[in-house]
Amino acid sequence: MIDMIESWLENGYNVFLFDQRNSGTSGGDICTYGYLEWQDVLGAIAIVRQISVTTDVILFGIGTGCTSSIIAYSSLPPEGANENTLAEYSQNIRNLGFDKSYVIGMILDSPAKESDDYIRPEVVQSEPLGFITQYSVPYAIRVSSGADNTSLAAEIARLPIPVLILYGGHDTFIGADKIDQIITERNRLNSSITRSVMVSGAGYLEEYTINKNLYIDSVNNFLDSYYMLEDK
Repeated sequence: MIDMIESWLENGYNVFLFDQRNSGTSGGDICTYGYLEWQDVLGAIAIVRQISVTTDVILFGIGTGCTSSIIAYSSLPPEGANENTLAEYSQNIRNLGFDKSYVIGMILDSPAKESDDYIRPEVVQSEPLGFITQYSVPYAIRVSSGADNTSLAAEIARLPIPVLILYGGHDTFIGADKIDQIITERNRLNSSITRSVMVSGAGYLEEYTINKNLYIDSVNNFLDSYYMLEDK
């Protein structure tokens, strides 16, 4: 996705990229499909605050990165929280020094309705008895990470910030029809700050490969529509 990243840099955006733990070139032996990786997102924001002049952040989640981004946002205290409210959050969260107001937008490539929706098809495809264990494996991952099954659809619908959703029209992994439902609910509650783009002929996470120009133009148009192209 170098071409898209270069277009961001040319337009004055700072870009910080990282692979989630046990994914791509990142180390680690455990993958929790976002149930723990959200902490990496907050850690990345903390690093950006230390090394750049960025004053706010737009999160870009791809696949399970959508789960990580959404849980990360929901784990932050609200803007202007008083001491009693802050006391409800862990010391690690309070030490970050920023709240929900620091995240001003979200780009989601292939979001699922629930966090487990990323795990079940993976289990079915990779395990000999996956059609049986597709429900027990997500439960085991949740228990081991100390998390609950997150309703991503509900969280996405309520996000009070601009959101762009990208997905493939032939996505049978998450299900294009399920993503359509997420978009419908999002538009019902926040249509004025919602954009969505379906790439015809693309399967799960194939949108950029199938139609790079549409993908890049859609992201850049979203940024142009809601943000000033400087100091981001």
